[in-house]
Amino acid sequence: PNLQFLVAANKDGKPQNPRWSPDGRRLAYEVARPDGNRDLWTINRDGTNPINLTKGHGDNSDAAWAPTQ
Repeated sequence: PNLQFLVAANKDGKPQNPRWSPDGRRLAYEVARPDGNRDLWTINRDGTNPINLTKGHGDNSDAAWAPTQ
């Protein structure tokens, strides 16, 4: 889908490398943390319900969506 979305940088870090879900309802992205590592997050298309999937454990990048069946 041709969608635009802005996730603002905040104290947790700077969002980067967004990827839309196959159905266009959620956005996955990395947040570059102040310690130099990254977390993976998702957020609804309308900007609600941000979820930190990795919660500061390690350096996580290259989120990918799996097709639904």
